[in-house]
Amino acid sequence: MFYYSSIADYLDNKIHSFKSESIITLKSKNRPFLKLADDEDLQHQYHFLMERDNGLYEIGFPLIQVADFADTP
Repeated sequence: MFYYSSIADYLDNKIHSFKSESIITLKSKNRPFLKLADDEDLQHQYHFLMERDNGLYEIGFPLIQVADFADTP
């Protein structure tokens, strides 16, 4: 499994790999992407992964509005 920290990294083919000892910080404004290796498959569907191509997913972040927490009559 590989990730691209932004759409620019994806278009430039700047691949990053996951390492168990590292902490990955992704920002929604960068539109990060996740690419599965040829022998990988998702075990579950995740609502925050938007499939853009076969094995290529854009990682979506839910937008939270202040109004979501306000008491409305």
